[in-house]
Amino acid sequence: MGYDLERFTRPVDEDFKCSICLAVLENPLATPCGHVFCGNCVLPWVVQHGSCPLKCDKFSTKELNNVLPLRNLIMKLEIRCDNHTRGCQEVVKIQMLPQHLEDCDFAPVTCANKGCEAVVNIKDQVQHQTQQCEYRPVGRCEQGCNLVLQHNAVADHSCLKAMQAHCANLQAKISSQEHSLKKTTVRFGKREKSLLAQIACLQNEIQMQALRYQKKLNECKAEVEYMSAMAVYDRPCEEVPLALQLGRENGSLGFNIIGGNRVEGISEGIIVSRVIENGPADKSQLRLHDRITKNFPCLPKKSLTAVPLPSAKVSERNNWIAYAARDKRRRRKKILFLCDVCLISRSNAEL
Repeated sequence: MGYDLERFTRPVDEDFKCSICLAVLENPLATPCGHVFCGNCVLPWVVQHGSCPLKCDKFSTKELNNVLPLRNLIMKLEIRCDNHTRGCQEVVKIQMLPQHLEDCDFAPVTCANKGCEAVVNIKDQVQHQTQQCEYRPVGRCEQGCNLVLQHNAVADHSCLKAMQAHCANLQAKISSQEHSLKKTTVRFGKREKSLLAQIACLQNEIQMQALRYQKKLNECKAEVEYMSAMAVYDRPCEEVPLALQLGRENGSLGFNIIGGNRVEGISEGIIVSRVIENGPADKSQLRLHDRITKNFPCLPKKSLTAVPLPSAKVSERNNWIAYAARDKRRRRKKILFLCDVCLISRSNAEL
């Protein structure tokens, strides 16, 4: 709604009036067809009808535009205070009206005394509440109940009835507070359960994510170790026989391996990925990243004479034999195991 024409001290130009409320334009908006209306008037109309109030073109609210030059002209018009019917005689420009209303002595307020619903000017509030209001407090009863007496109840005051009414009032307040407390407890209980469920869901999701990341990390580490080992052992080497003896402790040779994949029928080899400290392999100088290039079947003691490599050492207890070869020029080592037997190559840098 616009500004009431009666509040203006001078006649207002017709171009400043809204065709819907017939008052002076407030926050004017222009339609695509060129008509101007109050913002609070035209928006509900367009939402409901989808067209101009003067039955022109059809359009949506997004096509309405602010008319800032017209708005600035209207804001400079002089207007009476909103409280002029309550006695305020101030006349201010529309743009200064909000500031005046904050300090206006004729602004309406409701009496603060219990039971009084009178609306008075803010400048008269104190006088009304302390001197004129029929519900104003006049002191405490001196006959025994000690309740605060109101001006309109002094003559008919009865301590017994007043105490009964006071107790009933307090009991009603207690019941209301208990009901409010129960509703609050139920509401917060539901909220707590919802939050706990969300927390549990998030914790499970975090744990699953952590497991996935840990698995991926382990795979990446293994891949990096494998690729590093493969890069070291890609170069060929010449070999000479070298004997190496391994034993078992509690059924273990004391080392772990990775790899063994085949690509187009060619084996990548098996890499020694771990050598247990002070284990059989460690004592026999087997090293990390040694590559096992060939496996041999276990040979009985009788067939040891058929082995072509010299310097063979035989373990009577574990029934196995091992050979190794070392390149004198390039210092690369290969180890041959018989009975727990395999062929191993070692890079120059690790010798």
